[in-house]
Amino acid sequence: KIGEGEPDIIERIRQGDIDLVVNTFTQGRSPQRDGFQIRRTAVEHGVPCVTSLDTARAMLGVMAKPRSMEVRALQDYFAPDLP
Repeated sequence: KIGEGEPDIIERIRQGDIDLVVNTFTQGRSPQRDGFQIRRTAVEHGVPCVTSLDTARAMLGVMAKPRSMEVRALQDYFAPDLP
């Protein structure tokens, strides 16, 4: 939350200490305003921001996979097989 800890989350994002923000929506006026500021600061500083726990879980699942996978262009998956 904004204002918790020294430096707070906004300052830590600005300092480059944060690599990923998971910021879910909550009820109430103040949390919405804090969430907006956190998301905006993340975007302004090029920090990926996830707003859904389902998306965060999916990202963790992908990141946990072995890195020895072959990297291919998207077109390779959809291009017709050539003789």
